[in-house]
Amino acid sequence: MKSNIHSNTPASSPLSFRLTLQTELARRCAENPQYSLRAFAKYLGIDHSTLSQLLRGKRQFSEKTIRKFGARLSLDESVIVYWIQEEQRQSQSEESQHQVRQLTQDVASLMTDVNHYAILELTRTQGFQPDSRWIARVLGITVDEVNIALQCLIRLGLLEMVSHQQWVDHLGDAMATMEDFTQAGIEHYLQQLHQLTIRSMEREPTSRYALSATTLAVSSTRIPAAIEMMARFREQLSAFLATPGEHDDVYHFQVSFVPVTRLPKE
Repeated sequence: MKSNIHSNTPASSPLSFRLTLQTELARRCAENPQYSLRAFAKYLGIDHSTLSQLLRGKRQFSEKTIRKFGARLSLDESVIVYWIQEEQRQSQSEESQHQVRQLTQDVASLMTDVNHYAILELTRTQGFQPDSRWIARVLGITVDEVNIALQCLIRLGLLEMVSHQQWVDHLGDAMATMEDFTQAGIEHYLQQLHQLTIRSMEREPTSRYALSATTLAVSSTRIPAAIEMMARFREQLSAFLATPGEHDDVYHFQVSFVPVTRLPKE
C-alpha cells in the first residue's frame, strides 16, 4: 500500500509525528478493513509491540526512528528534519515539566517532613557518620526514609556529599514557620512532631527534655505583639544554642500559640 503523506510540509503536518503515524494507520485501515497494526509495523520495519508503544506514547521517537519511518513513508527531507526538531523540543519540554514537578514534590517534602531538617542538623554534630543505616538508627526511622530524604536534600542543593566521609549542610540556620505550609502540610508536620515528642518522652529521662504549656485569657489587641515576642525569643534561643563548639545532639524546638475558643470578634 502506497503512502499519501509524502507531500506533508511542516506547515500542514499534524501536531506530532506520533499523530502522523496514527493518521496514516487509520487511513490504511479505512481503505482495507483487513489491515492491522502488525501489517503497518512490518511495512515500517519494526516490531509491532514497539510500534504500539510508540503510538501510545509509552516510548519516545529517536532521530534514527523518525528518519527510518520517514523514508519508508516517502516523507520529504524538510518534513523529516522538522519532526526530528519537534520531537527534540517536546522531549526537552517534558523533561522541564518533570523537573518542575520533582522540584515541587521536593519542596513539599522538605517543608512537611521534620526528618529532612534533622538529617541536616546531624551533619553538624560531633561523631556524625555519613551512613544511611547509622542515621536511621539515630533518628529512629527506616533506611528507606533516610535515603528518600537524602535524595530530596541533594536535588534541592541543601546537602552536598563532598566525599564518603564529609557531608555539608547548605541550609544554614533556616527556620520553618506555619506561614510556609499548606493546611495538609501543617497537619502532617504536627503529627510528626507529636509522634517525635511521645517517642522522646518514652526513651529519655526528664532531664533531657522540657515540656510546658499554659492556657490563659488574653486581650486580642496584644496578640500581634505576643507573636513578635515569640519570634524574637526563638531567634535568641537558636543563636544561643548554635554558638561555636562541638555539637553532640539534635533537638527540635517548637513554640505554639493558638486560640482555643471561637468567640466572635468585633
